[in-house]
Amino acid sequence: MVEEDILVVNFCVFEEEECEYFTKNQIRDYSHSLSGEFSKVWLVGNIVHREGILTSRIDSDSVEVVPYINNQSNFLTSLLIGIARVIRASYASSSAIVNVPSPGYAPLIIPIALLTNHLSVYVAMNPHDAVDRSQTSFRGRITTRLKHLLNVAHTTLALRLSDSVLVRGDKSRYESYGNVHESRPIISISESEKVGNTNDSFDFLYVGGFYERKGLDILLKAFAQVEKEYEEVRLRIVGDGEQRKELEKLTEYLGIDNQVTFEGYIDDSIELAKVYNQSDVLVLPAKRGEGFPRVIDEAHLYALPVITTDLGHFSNSLTDGENALLASPGSVSSLANQLQRIIQSPKIREKLAENGCERVTRLRNETAADQHAAIVKGEYTSETYS
Repeated sequence: MVEEDILVVNFCVFEEEECEYFTKNQIRDYSHSLSGEFSKVWLVGNIVHREGILTSRIDSDSVEVVPYINNQSNFLTSLLIGIARVIRASYASSSAIVNVPSPGYAPLIIPIALLTNHLSVYVAMNPHDAVDRSQTSFRGRITTRLKHLLNVAHTTLALRLSDSVLVRGDKSRYESYGNVHESRPIISISESEKVGNTNDSFDFLYVGGFYERKGLDILLKAFAQVEKEYEEVRLRIVGDGEQRKELEKLTEYLGIDNQVTFEGYIDDSIELAKVYNQSDVLVLPAKRGEGFPRVIDEAHLYALPVITTDLGHFSNSLTDGENALLASPGSVSSLANQLQRIIQSPKIREKLAENGCERVTRLRNETAADQHAAIVKGEYTSETYS
């Protein structure tokens, strides 16, 4: 371990309870692993209030939480205090890893770049892949356009100031910035937890948030078409979000409420492992771009076939018919066809499972924390698995 601090920005949100902080399971493990390589990890994120939905406690002995914006405080006051906290942590740190894009963190990029010796930018998603076209009103389109421009500007600035770039998926579009690496997945589930599927029914699985861009309405409509032909199919939905009541009503309207279960948010790795083991196929019906989902890596780790959509950053990492089935974004018929295809063909399921497991095993030959620490310290030379 070197006597240096590292700043990790915008990888997480926190819940605060009695002077303790909680975050997602995989981020807790990632930050704690980094603490084995540095004298201190400064972990920057927003404070949210979700009534105990985040279950993993941050160990304050190895990781110091730096609250940025508290969503229940005055925004401007919270922002100014947050910036001051981050500048203080940047001054103490020799290196930083910043997750982009996120316009709310844009004011931090320049001071972090100036105060640290090495700025590594983690590109969660390319902003050009994440244009929201669902808004139909003039005001909605203008707001969406402005947000998109801010995302592009934030990402471009961060990349130009960076000393290294970490990318999930295809890294070729970032080669011009130099020192670009395909990041290892930040996942926490252990391979030793795999026990195999024991269900009699054919279970589709969705894991993620309930937001318009996720395409859950498309999944429910596609599943309703397939369910008419196959009596033993089920759909398990793990997660939560702003669209929950709307999606539950849609499920009832489609007449599939007996075949669909909403199981809530699961952050505990043991419980999530059970869900993967009791499912047959993971389905992610995203309508537009977002970061490469960790749940794809988790599903592949369990040799679970994946169906997702043909978005740029997905299709650059996944090959249709080889390690995933890709449907057209926003198309009910295209997704329904892929659902039917995977039900009907055990050979396709076997091929996708085998190739997906091989893909994620190759990427996990070293952990994300080990790789990121070596890169920011200038010690990373292995490109064997990139």
